[in-house]
Amino acid sequence: MLGQPLGDGATGVVHPAALEVQVKLETGEISALKRDDLVIKLAFEEEQKTRMQHEFTVYAHLAKQKVTGVATVHGLFNDPDSGTLALLMDHAGQNLREREKERTGENFPEQVSTTKEERYVLTRS
Repeated sequence: MLGQPLGDGATGVVHPAALEVQVKLETGEISALKRDDLVIKLAFEEEQKTRMQHEFTVYAHLAKQKVTGVATVHGLFNDPDSGTLALLMDHAGQNLREREKERTGENFPEQVSTTKEERYVLTRS
């Protein structure tokens, strides 16, 4: 299930998402996993798809290196009918551009800034 868009950017449109996966066990029982703390990024245009594939590669590299503090990515999916590319991941909170917009009041901040504390955490990862 998708909610109303949270925002859009260079890689596409981000929606809050909920997921339910059901598995039939050998005993005949159904085991269900429900998550409502996810987001899905949808890319429609070729440039967005290229960026999203690169983003997925970066997340995969960070996960392989066991970097902490990075949102978990559950997969990159392609809809063969529409050609839409989708990146399913944990909701990691407010995006950096929105945070910078709140800090500076600029509608379209060109870059984001970090606090001393954030730089400390980032350099320790």
